[in-house]
Amino acid sequence: MIHGGDIYHNQVNMDFSVNVNPFGIPKSVRERMGQAVERIDTYPEPTAETLRAKLAGYHKAAPEQIICGNGASELLMACVRGLYSGKRTTHIMIPIPSFYGYQWAAESIDARVHYYSMKQECGYQLDEGFLKYVEEVYASLTREERENIIIFLANPNNPTGAYIDPDILNKLLANCEEHRINVILDECFMEMSDDPAGHSMIPQCKNYPHLWIIRAFTKTYAMPGIRLGYMIGNHDEKLSLIRHQLPEWNVSLPAQEAGIAAMDEMQYLTDSRDYIQKEREYLEREIFKVGQSFKENNLILYPSVTNYLLFYSTIPFYDSLLDQGILIRDCGNFAGLPDGYYRIAVRTHEENRKLIEAMRKVVEGARLAF
Repeated sequence: MIHGGDIYHNQVNMDFSVNVNPFGIPKSVRERMGQAVERIDTYPEPTAETLRAKLAGYHKAAPEQIICGNGASELLMACVRGLYSGKRTTHIMIPIPSFYGYQWAAESIDARVHYYSMKQECGYQLDEGFLKYVEEVYASLTREERENIIIFLANPNNPTGAYIDPDILNKLLANCEEHRINVILDECFMEMSDDPAGHSMIPQCKNYPHLWIIRAFTKTYAMPGIRLGYMIGNHDEKLSLIRHQLPEWNVSLPAQEAGIAAMDEMQYLTDSRDYIQKEREYLEREIFKVGQSFKENNLILYPSVTNYLLFYSTIPFYDSLLDQGILIRDCGNFAGLPDGYYRIAVRTHEENRKLIEAMRKVVEGARLAF
């Protein structure tokens, strides 16, 4: 599996491999989807006008700046195809480790991908070296090729869960604007992070016409099966090109209605953030103790600001936890990460407690085998 959530080929009692909100789907959203099913014999709004208006009010943007899609994945594809459809080879830069969907989108247009490996000693976080790397790649291209550059970034990053340093991000965006380099910034986990208002770049879109921000309802409102995402940009001509990569009625009626209801759940977001932070800190403490209980285990836990944690361990946790019916994310297929890295979602306290108990069993088994 390239992504988490493979509950279809495993016996899973608890799924920690996908980073959905532990509160579950809000009641109002579930009810509105049910009501939408009663109108399933009608077409949805062609471009999700009502939902876009709600999103525009929330983000203090114009509805014309927003495009809705069948999940963030569809919008990633639409971006790469719309920005440079029919032109010369597109050059795409991706700091790794990061979400595989960027590579998938790049391959769909046969782009040349330039990977920048973030350093383990820096916690796999973006550093000043990436700014130099962008300049080096830009300088190596011809004038025509420089018109076809995209950078993919995630904030917070997946799988590390860390924010991009604001100073580095602002320097990068200013440099990219000067060179007319498009930056696709994935903020799908921003709303569940500790300080979304202080780190989201949506208010800066007006200053950076080559910045494209993608978000999703999927994880934030615990409804990945609905497939609903949106993007915000401030370049009218390119927004039109991106829209033309999407089919008519690409967002279903239940998905639109779910999104409209979700936009009224502001207290849900506040409560979710508080709960996630508390439970994440619990998991951090307990996982550290698990690592300390077996001196032969070199366990490294990476700091996170959102609803998942990345850790490294010399113990093969994935298979051993799956034997207990618990699915976590083996990060071995993340470009830029060696074997031994795992990602776990922050779930409810009871689920988190059971995970820690299961991890202790795994460590005890490793101690006996050792």
